[in-house]
Amino acid sequence: MTTAADRYDEDALAAALAFCDAIARTISIARTMLDNGQSVDLAGLDGRIGLLCAKSLDLPPAMGRALRPRLTVVLHALDDMSLALARQNAG
Repeated sequence: MTTAADRYDEDALAAALAFCDAIARTISIARTMLDNGQSVDLAGLDGRIGLLCAKSLDLPPAMGRALRPRLTVVLHALDDMSLALARQNAG
């Protein structure tokens, strides 16, 4: 039997997954712009990342672990963009 708390947790996980995917898309667009020589405004991204972390920590542990692969994708995308920004600023 599914309880209201279970449905809430499932909805919270779905929302966190969707939010993570939206951030990943934002980073991908910013990276494409950067690769095309355009300037990139990352204002507010840190706040969105913080909210994503908070949403992740609010999940029950098992559901939080289910989010881990998508969080890893975001982390790698941020690392790659950081390196690209450093190369652009050095050149």
